[in-house]
Amino acid sequence: MQHARRSAKAAAVVMSSSGLGAGAAAPEANAAQRALIARYAGALTVQDEAGLRKLFHPAVLDCISPENLDFFDFIVAKDLSYGPELRAGYTVVRLAPVAGGGAAAGLMPELLKAPVAPTHEFQIDTPLDENNHSLSVIRAIAPFKGAWFLVIACPHRRGRRILSRASCRRRPDDRVASRRRARRDVTLDRVFCPL
Repeated sequence: MQHARRSAKAAAVVMSSSGLGAGAAAPEANAAQRALIARYAGALTVQDEAGLRKLFHPAVLDCISPENLDFFDFIVAKDLSYGPELRAGYTVVRLAPVAGGGAAAGLMPELLKAPVAPTHEFQIDTPLDENNHSLSVIRAIAPFKGAWFLVIACPHRRGRRILSRASCRRRPDDRVASRRRARRDVTLDRVFCPL
C-alpha cells in the first residue's frame, strides 16, 4: 500500500492531465471495478470498518489469523484515517493492469506475500486542500467470481515479528491500540513492547 502527499504543482499536473472529475472512474475501468472503487471510497468516508473488510479478497480473508490480526487491524485503521480527506471528493487517476504484481510486489517479499496475485491497481487522489496538499491512495485488486476485491499482502512469521515491533511506536490514540486495550488483549504489547 502506498500513499503520498504531493505539492500543489504536482497535484495540479496529475489532476488536470487525468481529465476526471470527483469520484469519476478511469475510462478503461469496467463496471465491477468502478463499483469496488466507489465502495472502497464510500467505506472510508463513512468510517465503515466492516464494509471495508468486506472488500478484502477471499484469499486475503483466508490468510487472516490470530497471529496477524493486529497487522490487518492496522491496515484498516490506516485506510479509515483517509476518510476525512476523501469526503472532499476524489478522482480515479489510474486503473491499470499490473505486471509482476505491481507496487505490491516491491513490498519486501521476505516479510509480506500477497495471497493472490493482483491483476490491477487503482489510484485515487483527493483535491488540493487549503495547504495545497492532496492524498494519493494506491491499491492492488484482483477479481473473484465476477467481482473485484482488494489484495492486501499477508505477513510471514518474520514480517509479523517486525511489524509487531513497529506497532509499539504507534501513537497512543491509534484505533488498533485503543481497541486492543478495550478488549484487554495486550498480550502482543507485552511481548513486543516490554515496559
